Amino acid sequence: MSTPETTALDLVTFVYASGGLSNVATVLTELAARMEPGALCDEAQRRPAPVVQRLGHLLDLVERPRLAEPLLRSLMGRRFRPVLLDPSQPRGTIEASAPWRVIANVPVEVDL
Repeated sequence: MSTPETTALDLVTFVYASGGLSNVATVLTELAARMEPGALCDEAQRRPAPVVQRLGHLLDLVERPRLAEPLLRSLMGRRFRPVLLDPSQPRGTIEASAPWRVIANVPVEVDL
């Protein structure tokens, strides 16, 4: 049985099977209500930093600071570098945004 925190990280890990970034962001808006910051940080420690960065960026995008802020603090103890939001698309001329160091190389539209 999957927890909401595991599901959120899996959605970002398997973004194409999850319907794309916009769909993932939309699902996160609903899933966030059932997620616990501590459990999310614990599960995030077992995932690659780029996955955590992308999830944090999306949580900021959907305005869920209750989850994004502790997640960022947990990431600060790890080495992480700039990553593309969508690794299958070109970078373009966009710079990585703070604090997640995510290069938002594709638009994300949230359906509410």
